[in-house]
Amino acid sequence: MDFSFYLPAIMIPARYFVIAGVFFSIFYIFRKNYYSHLKIQERVPDKKRIYSEIFFSFLTMLIFTAIAYIMIYLRNHNYLMIYDDISKYGTLYLILSTVFLIIFHDFYFYLTHRMIHHKKLFFIHRRHHLSINPTPWAAFSFGPIEAVIQIIWIPIVAFFIPLHFYALMFWSFYMMIMNVIGHLGYEIFPKNFLNSFIGKILLSSTHHNLHHSRSKSNFGLYFTFWDRILKTEDENYRLTFEKIKNN
Repeated sequence: MDFSFYLPAIMIPARYFVIAGVFFSIFYIFRKNYYSHLKIQERVPDKKRIYSEIFFSFLTMLIFTAIAYIMIYLRNHNYLMIYDDISKYGTLYLILSTVFLIIFHDFYFYLTHRMIHHKKLFFIHRRHHLSINPTPWAAFSFGPIEAVIQIIWIPIVAFFIPLHFYALMFWSFYMMIMNVIGHLGYEIFPKNFLNSFIGKILLSSTHHNLHHSRSKSNFGLYFTFWDRILKTEDENYRLTFEKIKNN
């Protein structure tokens, strides 16, 4: 059997364990004392919580892998518009479609995230919010329904929009890195970050950490502009960020 058949089963968990593992090793093990002044919440989660984050992230990855194999089947039977040859649509389209994936995902995440915070739907999201003080391992710590919500948009988009394999790969690694940064528990961006152009639109670890600790604001994944536009950004975001950076 072609090695490519095994790629999703290898890449999806490897992406999580390598990226989350590198960040966790640096900030929680090898350099924890050096970076202690950047800790957003003072305490460190106990081992039981960390093991739980890893276990439920592993279950989420099983669901993600199953969806990936369904996508392979649908693509092989010409149901999905996933293509291999860059020249078919050109390099510019590859770049624009990658940007589209990131922006659309952030919008989709914001809307569905707010939806499952409704009191009648919060049972879907409850597992993730058991990590009040998250670590990088919490990136995929979802219940099964939420795991499906988190991934199902990809095959739906691929039904209607041509997507190159490279666009999907770039998005998946960008998503993983930003997801881990959001759950890092340490503020790694520089002191004047919020005054920069990038800092006005890009989500920081503090931004998402406030969502975990307070649960009523900051619903974005990559960017802050949906929270700004829809008035759901925590009013103490800047104050909290600056307090950490002035330690």
